[in-house]
Amino acid sequence: NNEYDLLAVIHALRVGDNILSKKEVLDIIGEKYANILWLVLSKDLLNCKLYSYSKEYDAVLFNEDSKNSSEKLSLILNKLPGMILDEELNNLVDKYSQEYGVSRGLLSIDIERYYSKFGQFYCRYSPTVVFMCGYILKHKYPSGYKTGDIEEYKRFQKYITETFGDKKGTMTARALDTKVAEVGVLCDRGKYIHPDYLHVDKWIMDEINSYIEKNEKAVVTYSEIFDGLQIILMGSQITNKYVLQGALKHYGCKYKLAKDYITKEIGKSLTDEFEDFARGCGEFHKMDFFAAFPSMTDANLGMLVGRCSNVINIDDGYYIHSSTLSITDKDYNDIRDYLDSICSNSPVNSRYVFDEFSYKFIDFMTKNDIANHKKLFGILNYMFNSEFVFSRPYISKDGNLSLTNRDVILHYLDEYDTITIEDIMVMCQERGIRYLSSGHLIKQVSPSFIRINETTLMRYELTGINDEVILEVANYVKERVEANAYCSVVTISDFLWFQNISVEWTPYLVESIMYLTGDMVGRINIPTSNWANLTNIYVGEEYAEDDYVAFILKILDDALKKELFSSKIEMREFLLERGLIFNNTLPNFLESAEYYYMNEEGILKRR
Repeated sequence: NNEYDLLAVIHALRVGDNILSKKEVLDIIGEKYANILWLVLSKDLLNCKLYSYSKEYDAVLFNEDSKNSSEKLSLILNKLPGMILDEELNNLVDKYSQEYGVSRGLLSIDIERYYSKFGQFYCRYSPTVVFMCGYILKHKYPSGYKTGDIEEYKRFQKYITETFGDKKGTMTARALDTKVAEVGVLCDRGKYIHPDYLHVDKWIMDEINSYIEKNEKAVVTYSEIFDGLQIILMGSQITNKYVLQGALKHYGCKYKLAKDYITKEIGKSLTDEFEDFARGCGEFHKMDFFAAFPSMTDANLGMLVGRCSNVINIDDGYYIHSSTLSITDKDYNDIRDYLDSICSNSPVNSRYVFDEFSYKFIDFMTKNDIANHKKLFGILNYMFNSEFVFSRPYISKDGNLSLTNRDVILHYLDEYDTITIEDIMVMCQERGIRYLSSGHLIKQVSPSFIRINETTLMRYELTGINDEVILEVANYVKERVEANAYCSVVTISDFLWFQNISVEWTPYLVESIMYLTGDMVGRINIPTSNWANLTNIYVGEEYAEDDYVAFILKILDDALKKELFSSKIEMREFLLERGLIFNNTLPNFLESAEYYYMNEEGILKRR
């Protein structure tokens, strides 16, 4: 009905596009006429030399055979990458359309037919987790991704979702870390970069592999290689042992790469190498180990000893290999029977055991050159670690018993309701239990046992003390401190304000109770080696950071200004009256003229 060719006009209006889709025509002439026109075209009822209908593309192709070549289009499709970023698609289509002289529209249709859209990508196939992790690692983490970091994991997961769509890339933190380690290169502890960001000259890698080859050990740690080649590695990207490991994995190494070392013999581990060293030494100090295994640490040594049952820790940095020992079946049987006997009721200390072994098992001690309780403990642990519990310095049969000093002492006190301080000290000495001081020993058994007077400890539950009593005592002391700025426990002698309990009130009991209050009231201890002395001075905030010397000097300076004393004799009486010194004697720092002195006129002065 028209005097002109409708499709030709549309073709012209669209600036000469050589392909027209049904939608493009529909937008101009409407759905009704477009459907009629497409029916005519599909039935091949329209004879025109300008264009033809393609069933394959469901589009009108203007007759430029060279641009509609299916061979060229197929060739381009085969050359296109499997993944095309959305923002790069148009430029890629323009490039290949011009390069091969094919229809831009047909190429776009082919891409849409053979590629699926995933987030920001057109993909010929579904993107794999490895591809997604590699892409994000390269484009979002040029400085590296830290595994084991939950916040980094969440950020990485967000990048995957934004880039590849909500349906792709959802995985656990552990799975993500595993994939990143698979596609990345180790560059620091638990940190990976994309391989494209690692550039190490071939000659440097050759030097590294040569160092490994020439090393006499069958197992070589990355730390040793890094430290040994620091001059060669200077200025390269290999700045630590981790990136050294990553580079070897990335560029290649003919030996097996383990987590912490390289093994040059099949089945050989660092533990095996360590045991060979220990067997060759017999007995060695940890400094010998560090000399043979450069760059290793105490932690590495501890780990290796833990893995190697034949290496015995003597203590103090010394170790021996079991091959140096001379132990017979009779030794095993006799010593087992003895340990069964002495450990039957309670743990024993290796100091006590050493004294006993020195005359009970003379031959065993002599032939194994056991000269102290530490070596004996190590050897017994090697011999009987599956039969007894060893926790230096204690040996026990009961695996459920805690072997701390405190718990062992309390175990010995199970049968006591009261015990004198002298008796508990003797008990510890007889059993080889060490303690820092008598005061520290008394604190160790608190609150299970409470010091009720100068000489005696009593089981806590028998004293009648409870939380109410503890709070009452603490508040009383706190009020005295608030009134006088400090209060020595020696001066607390009026107990009328305290409620009746099962024992008589004493300053020693008050001091013990105050230990149970924690930091409720500040305290300064008077230095002493006599366990009979009361040591606590309770102080307010103005003295909270002071030690005993600083506190006493502040007190004396203030008193001197107020002329409360004029000589060192009067100074002594002043301090004694307030319970700040012991035994009617000035401390050494006050006896000297370092802080206070008598001038030529006989007047006490402060330096």
